Amino acid sequence: MAFMLRDERRWEFFSLGIVKKMEGLKVAALNNSDLFNYAKTLLPKATIVGLDSLEDFVQGNWAEAFITTAEGASTMTQLQLHLFY
Repeated sequence: MAFMLRDERRWEFFSLGIVKKMEGLKVAALNNSDLFNYAKTLLPKATIVGLDSLEDFVQGNWAEAFITTAEGASTMTQLQLHLFY
């Protein structure tokens, strides 16, 4: 599991323990995905926003982070699909 977020905020998400304590956090996940349900359990203080695609997250102001698989985040980073994330 990994969080995709704007580069300048990466240090805020360095520790899962800190992320779990964040008040008012909005995290996006793909609708009807296992990670959507997992995020609700993992981050009980956060609002989990269901989106249809990663593009919805990147182009909108829906959430502060996007939860995805570590492999997916790594691929997006390597390909620089979203330069500021």
